[in-house]
Amino acid sequence: MGFFKETKQLLPTMKKLNIGCGKFKMHGALNVDIDNSVEPDIVWDIERDWNFAKNSEFDEVHAHSIMEHLYGTHHFLGECFRVLKPGGMLYLSVPFFYRYHSHPNDFYRFTKPCVERLLRDHGFEIIEMKTSGGRASALVEILLPTKVGKARNLIYRLLQKVDKIAPNSDSFIDSISVRAKKLQAPRELFIRAAP
Repeated sequence: MGFFKETKQLLPTMKKLNIGCGKFKMHGALNVDIDNSVEPDIVWDIERDWNFAKNSEFDEVHAHSIMEHLYGTHHFLGECFRVLKPGGMLYLSVPFFYRYHSHPNDFYRFTKPCVERLLRDHGFEIIEMKTSGGRASALVEILLPTKVGKARNLIYRLLQKVDKIAPNSDSFIDSISVRAKKLQAPRELFIRAAP
């Protein structure tokens, strides 16, 4: 997730949108979430049209661990494309091997080919794609209940370091992080007609 940290050093004049922010609000960004209790700038169901945003309004859209909660992933990516300026950046992370976590729903897990195709079909060029996790951290997901809390997080972080030392197999990735650029052409050109 190193390239997500890079955005903190960007010019303050850049407009950023943080979709599904939860507790992790970005300073200087418009933070949007469906949950009023996390006190976002805007409370919004992002499965609906994003009427709060204009076409080509943002330089960046951040959507971390949100797509698995959306039934309408195509609509979501279409809205990301719409609100980004041409050449704007989408920072996206999605789970692959991860426990069920409904808040409010949990619909999907994503593979690398799935993410690549979804982004390409919605007018994005992948600049960078990284995976995290591995065999050791997958064991934490299987064996340790979330109720363990801080101890679970500590064990998970330690085992992620083990995974970095040992060769990583894409069969055991926890999540996929992507930095993608909005292409110039209209979105309709990227969507294939149904057979």
